[in-house]
Amino acid sequence: MKNLNIYMSILLSLSLTSLSSAASYFSLEGQTIEQSLITGSCHEIKTEVTKLNLFNKRYYPDSTCKLENIKQIDDNLCSFNLSHCIPEVLGKKVGTSFAQDGPNCYGTSLYTTKNYSHLRFVSEKEFSAVVNSPYCKKVDNPSPGDLGVFKAPAHEYLHAFTYLSPNLIFEKMGADDKLNQLVFPFILSHSVNTFYKWEASPECRRYGYGSKECYNEYFYMTCDLNEFYNAIPTQLKQSLLFLSSEIERVSKKTSIEIHRLNEKISLQILVNKLKKDIPNYKLNKFDLNIISGQLGSIQDQINAIESVKKTLNTNLIK
Repeated sequence: MKNLNIYMSILLSLSLTSLSSAASYFSLEGQTIEQSLITGSCHEIKTEVTKLNLFNKRYYPDSTCKLENIKQIDDNLCSFNLSHCIPEVLGKKVGTSFAQDGPNCYGTSLYTTKNYSHLRFVSEKEFSAVVNSPYCKKVDNPSPGDLGVFKAPAHEYLHAFTYLSPNLIFEKMGADDKLNQLVFPFILSHSVNTFYKWEASPECRRYGYGSKECYNEYFYMTCDLNEFYNAIPTQLKQSLLFLSSEIERVSKKTSIEIHRLNEKISLQILVNKLKKDIPNYKLNKFDLNIISGQLGSIQDQINAIESVKKTLNTNLIK
């Protein structure tokens, strides 16, 4: 009888665990925005949709998530197609990448949160200048639209993403490397997957024996780069925005189209002019660091564009 009671206790424990898991179940599937479907407990799906609405209200007020679009599958299981909710400007990017190596995780997160008006490559140096400026502040509890940041124990920044809701993230895992057929599309991610990838390395998880000493730091920030652009001289602001828009435009062109372009010279002239003129502006160290970072990232992109042209020229000669 005693053994039977123990057996029944184990069954009850397993049943309760199963029920608990079902109550917290959440999944995300789909490669494009049209296919992007979240499924989970009805309470959790309603929470997600409500949070996504807050994200839209903060940055994309023309987009709305309607609770009536939630579909009930059974008593406590619901689903929701994210195409009903994610802003079109972001939704149409899901599952895609630029024709050329360009935007990375830092540039994507700053663009998604309306801190940058153009989507381009952002170096670790530029990103560091931004998040260490007075225009960004750490927050203990993230709100939809805040930046999520992973930082290594050695202090370099590893990854950035946009926090949409407790379970959803908008991100790009890195800059593409088309030459080596390495492509990182813009994606909607389950936060569990993102944290598993970036919170610790496979070696740390395997050999750390549960210790958090080798884990990467992560935190959330709220940023407003509009203050930065309002603080710097208008002419300087216009030049920086023009460079960013041109880099974004060229990064969307095919290699053949880039081969026919002769825009590298004009972009390089403007970058060189700005570098020469910067000392003439009275800028504080934070603004100076951000501008220096921006020009460095744009220079990297110009070099990458020129590299595409040289590679294509070499292949055509062959």
